[in-house]
Amino acid sequence: MSQETTSKEKQALEIIHRIKAAMDFEIKHQYINAIGNTGDFRTFIRNECRKAVLLYRDSQNWQSIFVLIDRYAFLDLPSRMNICKKVIHILNDLEEYYSSEITKEEITKPLAVEEEIIDPSLDISKLDIQYFKGVGPALAAKLNKLGVETIEDLLNYLPREHISYSEITNIKDLQIDQDATIMGRINRISAFKSPRSNLIILSIFIKDTSGQIKINKFFQGNSSHFYLKQYNAQYPTGAFCICVGKVKAEKNSNQKTIHNAVIELISDDFSEEDRSDKAHTAKIVPIYPLTEGVSLLNLRKIIHKALKLYKNNLHEFLPDFVISKNNLIAYDQAIEEIHFPSSLEMKNRAATRLIFNEMFLMQLRFMQLRRHYKKDKQGIKFNCFENGLVDKFINALPFELTYAQTRVFYQEILPDMVSSQPMHRLLQGDVGSGKTVVAFLSLLVAVADGYQAAIMVPTEILAEQHYKKFTEWAQALGLNIGLLLGKQGVKVRREVLAGIKSGTIDIVVGTHALIQESVEFNNLGIVVIDEQHRFGVKQRELLARKASQADDRQLSLKNDSKESESKNNISVEKLFMTATPIPRTLTLAIHGDLDMSEIDELPAGRKIIETKIVDRKADAYKLIKSELDKGNQAYIVFPLIDESETLSAKAATVEYERLSKTTFKNYKLGLLHGKLKDDQKDKIMQEFRNKELDILIATTVIEVGVDVPDATVIMIESSERFGLAQLHQLRGRVGRNDKQSYCLLASGSSSQTSRERLAIMEKTNNGFVIAQEDLRIRGAGDIVGLKQSGLSDTALQGLVDQEELLVYARNSAKQLVDTNPELEGLARLQNRIKQRSANVMANAG
Repeated sequence: MSQETTSKEKQALEIIHRIKAAMDFEIKHQYINAIGNTGDFRTFIRNECRKAVLLYRDSQNWQSIFVLIDRYAFLDLPSRMNICKKVIHILNDLEEYYSSEITKEEITKPLAVEEEIIDPSLDISKLDIQYFKGVGPALAAKLNKLGVETIEDLLNYLPREHISYSEITNIKDLQIDQDATIMGRINRISAFKSPRSNLIILSIFIKDTSGQIKINKFFQGNSSHFYLKQYNAQYPTGAFCICVGKVKAEKNSNQKTIHNAVIELISDDFSEEDRSDKAHTAKIVPIYPLTEGVSLLNLRKIIHKALKLYKNNLHEFLPDFVISKNNLIAYDQAIEEIHFPSSLEMKNRAATRLIFNEMFLMQLRFMQLRRHYKKDKQGIKFNCFENGLVDKFINALPFELTYAQTRVFYQEILPDMVSSQPMHRLLQGDVGSGKTVVAFLSLLVAVADGYQAAIMVPTEILAEQHYKKFTEWAQALGLNIGLLLGKQGVKVRREVLAGIKSGTIDIVVGTHALIQESVEFNNLGIVVIDEQHRFGVKQRELLARKASQADDRQLSLKNDSKESESKNNISVEKLFMTATPIPRTLTLAIHGDLDMSEIDELPAGRKIIETKIVDRKADAYKLIKSELDKGNQAYIVFPLIDESETLSAKAATVEYERLSKTTFKNYKLGLLHGKLKDDQKDKIMQEFRNKELDILIATTVIEVGVDVPDATVIMIESSERFGLAQLHQLRGRVGRNDKQSYCLLASGSSSQTSRERLAIMEKTNNGFVIAQEDLRIRGAGDIVGLKQSGLSDTALQGLVDQEELLVYARNSAKQLVDTNPELEGLARLQNRIKQRSANVMANAG
């Protein structure tokens, strides 16, 4: 491409920007054919189009704009709006094409930027991306959609993956059903309309040194010319590209093609004349997440230019001992190598450093929180041994505690509660492992020393279940259990609030109602949060503050400022519970500020739930009927459809009506879904618990932890739509007694991968094993505090294999906080923590 050609395209881009500015003004003023310095809107656009046509005499796009705008002044408002919309669409295509042509010219040679002297102290987090040379307002708006607003954002916009030459297949070597990646040049593009339908078939021919392959794309429409023009601009002939997809054979010709191909343009400096002779080349292609109007070619060019100019503004923020101890490369080197790796080894070392950054910052914040809890706050230091309340309860139980329950209570929770440091502990346990008994023992420790205890749960059904169980246990102990719910009448609520305030209620079970202003405790000593992930940080802390509010009232009567200062430093004991097993890696990543306890053993006599993948509904229904005829109950559960509870509710409703009239017409069925009002849900769930219903057809709103002892079979429809951890949680709705229970996984998928995944459920009932497998298969997903922190999806998906790195980061963070808790002399590190602490705190205890 000549310098003259590049100049033409730059002129054309200037014309486009002027026209777009005029379009914005016209749209803002309601399509009035606005009058400017050089005439009206229509005249201005026509004059600019003439300039463009002089540059590109054969351009149908510019001629189309000229014709479209010709009658603008004589048309009604809807017509003007439609014309503006069409013109903007054409301008966007032209802008993308001209930009890519200029980019190709600029990076045909190895990428280089003019020498500029940049002050190393310049804060690139404040440099707006739109003022970076080569970006401008239009491209900046598109980059903003990717979260790139500053130069710092741009340099930290990491590739989603890298493809090395060792992973690229020559076209002649492609095999049917292979997931393949090829590199080559776009040789030509053709398009034609099927004579028998409105189907446009567009063919892109890609050629490498070994051969050529045709890739088809299909569209509904009447004009093959339109799609051909669009794709010629998007994938110009001669452009170098990378293509990823599955190799298939064409139906008619039986020639190889790539199905559902993803084609990305890359710069020529990645091309090679003959890769077969350079199989071990170090060249590696970065692939970035993109949005409409941002090409891989252009993004790579901009990042390269920014890196050359601002690399010295990427300042190290980790202490020297952390870098050397963990054998990490420098931060600026990591950013450079992650974008443009010199080798696979350096790419991996760069990824290690960047993942370590996020893990270290997260764990450092957790360690600071832990120090705050342990050093700056004082625990209550309970004395529970004199009245023997705990022993009395354990001796009265009709069963023996498991070793895991005994270990967790006596060796982990109790030492916390009798020490001078406040408890801040997470209790994990699989479905049916006996967490509730351990939680009740913890509450008894506080009550035995004259304090009140509270347990907050996410739903009223679960609250009533706990209340019923606690009341049963408390009868022989002479304790008073209270229940506080939002649905209670005024009289009942007033009595409960009075009992909490006076201290006559020893243990209160409640929902969010516990954190309302009207709730005043006499002497709160411990709070237990069940299914803690269902509550926000503020909600959990509001309940804990009820203890200090009681202290403040008592101290205000005494007017003793010294004692007030001491009391305000005392922290209520906190125990968080979850029935969702989490692999150790994620537990450290998500709950690093908490001490961990794990009940990893089921009570004796609990039968393993038999889990089966069912292909024939008739077999599943036969088993359900046999269980119902024994006096047992069943669940039939439907997944969330397209992230819509409305669609799921409809699917469940249709099946409820069908089964009520056919297969289970002689049984009593109930329907539960998320579109019902809360009181309706409670009523249906209560009917099921009371055995007024035989089958509950439900969406995934059936509550974790709800205990229906006679439910012995659960059938999960479209089970391939669920994660393994969620399937395990649903399976836990049955098997809550000594009866044999069953979990039936109905799947309409013929995918081998789906079958293999579901087969894991048949092999094990261990929730921690399942959670680990789920993480391995599906990736870590959107983990609160991780994904928002800037850690890339690929890093998250690899987290299951990075436990060792996480432990290193945690140990380094602990060492730093132990020796320098205020991070003195580490200003850059302090700033980093401030930037991301809000995201980490979103899931801190």
